[in-house]
Amino acid sequence: MKRIQLFLFTISFLSGCNEAPPEQRVYWAGQPSGWAEFNREERGMQSDPKGRMAEFDREVESVEFEYFDCIWIESADGTQLAANVFIPLVDSAQGFPAVVFSNSWVLEEHEYFMPALSLVQRGYIVLSYSSRGWGLSGGQVQTAGPKDVEDVHAVVDWLLDNTPTDEDNIGIGGVSYGAGIALMGLAHEPRLKTAVAMSGWADLNKALYAGQTPALIWSTILVGTGYLTGEMDPEIAEMYWRLLSHDDIDGVMAWGEQRSPIRYVDLINDRESPVFLSNNFRDNLFRPNELLAFYEALTVPKQLDLNQGIHMTAELGGLAGLPNEVWNNAFAWLDHWLKDQPQPPRPAVTMQLNHSSEREGFDDWPDDSVVSARYYLESPTLWSNGKLSRDPDPSEKTKKIFSGIDSGASSGVPVLTPILEAHARLPVYHWIPAVNRLHGIIYQTEKLTQPLSIRGIPRITVRVTPSYRRFHLVGYLYDQDSRGKGRLITYGPHSTHEAQPGQPTTVTFELSATADNLPPGHRLVLVIDTFDALYEPPTLVPYSVRFHHDQPHQAFLELPLRVQ
Repeated sequence: MKRIQLFLFTISFLSGCNEAPPEQRVYWAGQPSGWAEFNREERGMQSDPKGRMAEFDREVESVEFEYFDCIWIESADGTQLAANVFIPLVDSAQGFPAVVFSNSWVLEEHEYFMPALSLVQRGYIVLSYSSRGWGLSGGQVQTAGPKDVEDVHAVVDWLLDNTPTDEDNIGIGGVSYGAGIALMGLAHEPRLKTAVAMSGWADLNKALYAGQTPALIWSTILVGTGYLTGEMDPEIAEMYWRLLSHDDIDGVMAWGEQRSPIRYVDLINDRESPVFLSNNFRDNLFRPNELLAFYEALTVPKQLDLNQGIHMTAELGGLAGLPNEVWNNAFAWLDHWLKDQPQPPRPAVTMQLNHSSEREGFDDWPDDSVVSARYYLESPTLWSNGKLSRDPDPSEKTKKIFSGIDSGASSGVPVLTPILEAHARLPVYHWIPAVNRLHGIIYQTEKLTQPLSIRGIPRITVRVTPSYRRFHLVGYLYDQDSRGKGRLITYGPHSTHEAQPGQPTTVTFELSATADNLPPGHRLVLVIDTFDALYEPPTLVPYSVRFHHDQPHQAFLELPLRVQ
């Protein structure tokens, strides 16, 4: 309750600062040693603007630190960035390790007040700032573009010039938008030693356009909330409309690539900068698939936690000062790399299982304990579903489905359903016999005789003939019980925009990474249709898709299975 009260009290900080002209910008200087004795008044600043820290003095015991709000940091182009800083109020001859936080989308620098309060008590200087275009910071939102990288340089300059920071032990971190900036900053700012990135992205193009399919719901939320709460660069709206209309996609991809940390992974590797990553399995904005690929590309000390939750929900409790596993792991990571403290023994990669508090560990990723198993897709008949078989399909059959009406297979209600699934453990169910066979195609295994442990990214390869140049496929994996009730495991989209109507084409696409167990007696079911509310379809023109099942062009599901 104490921490909840402290968190609620920080709301008052949102209206506590006014945008300061350059002559009123707040700076301070001090010596690395004897910091507790410096004279605030001589430096023309107050450590407790408007007396707001008095409440914390009553609520927090045995905390010795200074807090400064309403700090203004000038970036290279003159943009003013709003910031605050915590400093331990103890002597330190060598200076203190420091952590820089950048805000999440829509939020501003006070978002990290509670994690910063925890870190300052662990002996860190903690500076949080609003990225340009957010909060009281000037400029326009750049989506982790080159100007945001310049801002990281300016923030580190300010930290070293105005606080007793140990220049050899500076880290950067953030959640969501702040995580992307943290990784971009780590790649481009050599004075940063490590990064902690939670619910962030590694490849912005794949985040917003996975399977050549716009993430309609989440990208609309992203752009809409940005225009409501920030100063957006008009280029962002332009890129959004180009994405939805499939106009100049090469230009959009070039814009996104410039803002994708995976493009700069060699810079991180060359400097051997350690990286802590955390993402959530039901994050339909920044899918775990891209973080797994980024983790693989890193050759530095690294750690990845995949949790249950949607975007930011696994980390949210820590932002409110509540006990939180993600933030605890991040703190331990920072203690190890910035304070040279032993890190508790733990696996390099962990995955929290669907609908469970259980977490499994892996020594690395890819891991030798996970093997790729191929399940071939055998054609349905007039009276039966298709099969998922470990043996190739010997038939020469086809099956046609039609667009225009949803088959009934679904990812659920956007945003709401995955929250309930991850945090209330209310799975998404569908009665598999009710899937509309005119608009969806079903493949299923025989009843399992052994448990099936899926860990990682399932992939689908199919040979299809579309009747129109644009078509859309969505794949769903289900765990079906003996009564036909299917529990949704994972899903993923694919769109083709320039097909040859009437000509066969091979399509391969990913479903979202998952960690799920199927018990003996159940069946694994794959459903493919042409619509899901999460994604924008490439056309509203009715079309058909014919699925081929033959020896030369086998259709199959690749399943990552953990071998015990």
